[in-house]
Order: sequence, then structure tokens, then C-alpha cells
Amino acid sequence: VAQPEQAATTTHSSSPEARMARSKSEIHATRKGPGSRRLAEQNPAQLREYTVWVQRRDDHPALAPLFDAVAEAPDDDGPRHVLADALLERGDARGEFISLQLLRARGQSTPKQESRELVLLENHWRRWFIEVPGVGLGVTSALTSFHHFNRGFLRSCVLTPCGVGVDSPSWRMVERIDLSAADRGDAGELAAPALTRLAVLTGLDAACLQVVLSGPEKPALRELGFAGPWLQADRGRQEQRQVLALTRFPGLRVLRLSPGARPFRHRADGLAWLFESPLPRQLERLVLWTELPFDVAGTQALLEKHRLDRLRLELANTGVTLTLEGNELTVRFENESWLEQRAQSMRNLAPHFAPFPYRRFRVLVGEHRATKEQLARLGDVFVAHAG
Repeated sequence: VAQPEQAATTTHSSSPEARMARSKSEIHATRKGPGSRRLAEQNPAQLREYTVWVQRRDDHPALAPLFDAVAEAPDDDGPRHVLADALLERGDARGEFISLQLLRARGQSTPKQESRELVLLENHWRRWFIEVPGVGLGVTSALTSFHHFNRGFLRSCVLTPCGVGVDSPSWRMVERIDLSAADRGDAGELAAPALTRLAVLTGLDAACLQVVLSGPEKPALRELGFAGPWLQADRGRQEQRQVLALTRFPGLRVLRLSPGARPFRHRADGLAWLFESPLPRQLERLVLWTELPFDVAGTQALLEKHRLDRLRLELANTGVTLTLEGNELTVRFENESWLEQRAQSMRNLAPHFAPFPYRRFRVLVGEHRATKEQLARLGDVFVAHAG
């Protein structure tokens, strides 16, 4: 890690690409050294100053107080306008980008302005990313759906734990974090006090989830995704206890559970530990990733037994999702190709629908209702119920 005095004397006339390469190389070098907690314990001042240096890596260190003002009031557009004006005065494209995004957030931007915003993002996003230490691009060097700017600042991203930057003010504006495409490493950053606005957290494994559970409160957290052997009733006891402990986040409304790299073929009675707990009663949506064929009858019986008629339960596999909500059932295929690939599995599953008098039975292909020809490929039960 660069010493603070070395960072302070960095030549600001170097190109953005050179600064980005230097910052990224020094950040990733910390993977071979101590973890974030040990580094903070050994030299907290060095960690703090290094973090600020990375955040202020641009040509305008004098504007640091304006960046801090934005982080202190993330819901207020006023500090963002002030910062945008100051950057525009210095000829920095970031000022124009912030102004354009603020216009779009208010619904006042024109198509020409939105096109200009996309051009600026495409040309400069790599440089803007490194103001938030620990943001990773996963396996790609392109801008992905995991990375999103809102009102001029990073709102959602992939986190690559690197041991520095956990207290950067820039993290106060991040609302969505995904770890599934990143090297989770030392995930101590998930316990950082700066993550006060974190609302969506996905791609967690057991170690990451434990950090979240043992860390500070996250009042804004409403959606969480976890992968582990939780479906296996005879294994994964620790993961099951972790999942049930999520009741400590009263605002949690959406939970996505995956059994890891390979879907697990389960019977619904293997979910009793979950449905007998208080957790499903606070959820609005529960997504379970599992193998085909889905145990529809057993799962529906569990929902009725525990009177979870307000819970939207989704049984998901690649290309197809089956949704149970009250006494309504929806089967959604991602597209026509997936309907063809999953047709036989659905035909085998169809007899399990019979015991339940669904008030509404829908089949969707993409976002549209299936045609009669498409229903015919799925069998007579689908035609009878959803035709």
C-alpha cells in the first residue's frame, strides 16, 4: 500500500488511464497482504489516508469537501448540483454527467440529453468506478447490468473485497451490491458502517452472510440472495440457522435462496424448517432455485398449512419459473426456445396441479400469455386450465 506522503505527492497531470491502473494495482496488491480488519488494526491512519487518496484520485482535490457534502446528504440533489457546477467550471465531463442524470431523475430530460448521458458513461465509467474502492468488474471489462449510476454516482455494483476503502464516503450512496461474479475473499467490507443505504445484497455465501448478520444494522435492506446447501435437511444446519436469523432485518421483503453451484432436487417436506419459522411471514416474495420437476403439490400444501396466502413463492430453474401466490399459479417460460426444452418436464408435472382448484392458472412465454398452440405442446392439463 502506498504511503500517505507518497500519495500526496502524486503528479495530477498523469492521464486518467495511468491513475486508474496505478490505483487498481495498489488495491489488488493488498490481497496478498493483511485483511481489512488486520490492516486497520495495524495502521488505521494509513488506511484512512490511503482511502481518501484513492477516492480523490482525479484532478480536483480541492473539491473533496463537495464530494463529502454529497455523501453526507445522499437524498438531497442540492449538493450534487453544486458539485456538478464546480466540475463544469473545470471542464470535467463528470459535471455534465451528474447534471444530465439529475434531469432524467426528475423526468425532465430529452431524448438528445439521454443519448448524451450514455455517451459520457461509455467514455468515462472506468475512471469513475475507481472512486469507490473495492468495486470490481467481475470477469468482464465492459459495463454490466450489475453496475449502475444514479443521479451521477454509483448506485449498484459488484463488490471485490480488497482490504481497503471500507469507510470511503462513496459507499454511502451504494444501494445494491452483488458478490456472485466476484472473488469474495475477505468480505469484512459488508460490515462497514458506510453501507447505510444498502437495500439489495445478492450472491452471498455462508461466510459473507455471517459477516452481514454480525455487523451493524442495515435498516434499508429489503432484498437478499444466498447460496448454500440449505435445501438439504440432513446437511447445511449452519446455513439454515443463518437464514432463519435474517429476521433481525425487519425490512427484508425478498429472499432468494440457491443451493449453490448445482440445483438440488428436493421434496417440499425438506422446507419445513423454513416454513415453520417466523421468517416467511415477513416476506413478500421467496424465490427457491431448484431442479425440475418442481414439487408443486407439496409446496402448495405447505403454504396452505401455514396460511402463507400473502407470500409470493417462486420455484425457479433455468428458463422456467413457477409462481404460487394465494390460489393463483403462473408458469413463465423465458422464451419460446425454453418452452420447447422444458415442455416434457412440464407435462410430467401437470398431474400435480389437479388437487388444487386454482382460481387463476396462467402460462406466459416471455411477458405474453401463451397461445393455444404453445399450450398444446405442454399437454391437455395446460389447455384445460389455462386455455
